[in-house]
Amino acid sequence: MPEESDIGLWTSVRGSHERDCKEALGREILREEEHERSMFDQMTEDTEQFLIKFLAVGAVIVALYFAFSPYRTCMRNNTDNADLLFVAQTYCNATTSW
Repeated sequence: MPEESDIGLWTSVRGSHERDCKEALGREILREEEHERSMFDQMTEDTEQFLIKFLAVGAVIVALYFAFSPYRTCMRNNTDNADLLFVAQTYCNATTSW
């Protein structure tokens, strides 16, 4: 039969082992949370970069459309006289496809 001091020692070792396990588990959880945070930060940076590029390309396309569209070209060519602006708009609407 184990003596009283053996039981106390066993309880002390067992308690120490449980604390060590809990500390190791806590460190592992913190490591996982830091990894998830860094992945989220990276995803956020990647998403931000994508949105910036997407909006820049969209703005360039819109600017090119307005600069080179047949309607705008027609309006530039036919608006020499401000009094005939309505006539030019009507003419350009009727003659341009896009």
